[in-house]
Amino acid sequence: MIARSLRGTLVAAVVAAGLATTAAPASAALPVKYNVLSAGEAILRGPNTAPTGANDWSCKPTAAHPRPVVLVHATFVNMGLNWNALSPLLKNDGYCVFAFNYGMTALSVGGYVGGLGSVAKSAETMAAFVDRVRDRTGVDKVDVVGHSQGGMVIKYHNVALGNGGKVANAVMLAPSMHGTTQNGLTTFGEQLRPFAGWLVNGIYVALGAVTPGLRDQAITSPFAKALNALPDTTSGTKLTVISTKYDTVVTPYATQEPKGPGTQWIVLQDQCALDKAGHVAVGFDSIALRNVANALDPATAKPIVCKAIDANLGG
Repeated sequence: MIARSLRGTLVAAVVAAGLATTAAPASAALPVKYNVLSAGEAILRGPNTAPTGANDWSCKPTAAHPRPVVLVHATFVNMGLNWNALSPLLKNDGYCVFAFNYGMTALSVGGYVGGLGSVAKSAETMAAFVDRVRDRTGVDKVDVVGHSQGGMVIKYHNVALGNGGKVANAVMLAPSMHGTTQNGLTTFGEQLRPFAGWLVNGIYVALGAVTPGLRDQAITSPFAKALNALPDTTSGTKLTVISTKYDTVVTPYATQEPKGPGTQWIVLQDQCALDKAGHVAVGFDSIALRNVANALDPATAKPIVCKAIDANLGG
């Protein structure tokens, strides 16, 4: 899910996007802006416009990077807002990059606010998009990267829908695949149930009717419990989860730890104590995104450079 701080920053983003820090190799064609404010550029481009570097349907995977990468955004955003940094980074690295929107409802403000529909339905949207990418690029398998709810959508797509055989690497940033207490709100609601069950039930009904994507991510929801009964990944699909101790949305952050063979868990602060990135900022955190690139291609992994990362803006 996307933290409340994003709502405020996006208003300023359109004006301040030009202030974003740009850091890309000298030979790169596309700038990589490690700053949440740069997401404002996506507002100007429109809700159905792919992030920079993505959705070139003439792109053909190379021997160096034989699998295209599919990006799966988080709750309350769309593909352009979420992947304004990672998409050009991967494109500069030589990948074919693809992104899509999912979970759009009547509350999606014309396509800017995604991830509101049910996770199961969103996973079906992902499945159709992955098949389209496979068909157009001529590959058997893709790699996928998801942020927050994007992680839960990936797990449902790979495990529950049985599409793991189409995915070689799954990388998740602060995923809600195990559900979240939503900074304690869900847990608090369950504690209230013995005394005010009618109120708790009413809230769940309302969430289910209006924003089922939020309801599904609650750690106590029937959907999350059923998904947690399944393995985190399938044989043949490597799973890497990247978490921040400063996550106040998918909580507790330790619930993000993947289980089972073929999984890896990276906690950013174990690598760099100066990294204060919160839930939203990990999508614009140069350390987090370097971990994504390293997980996709361990053979050419680059060292992690420890530096101060802002809690709300990234860097």
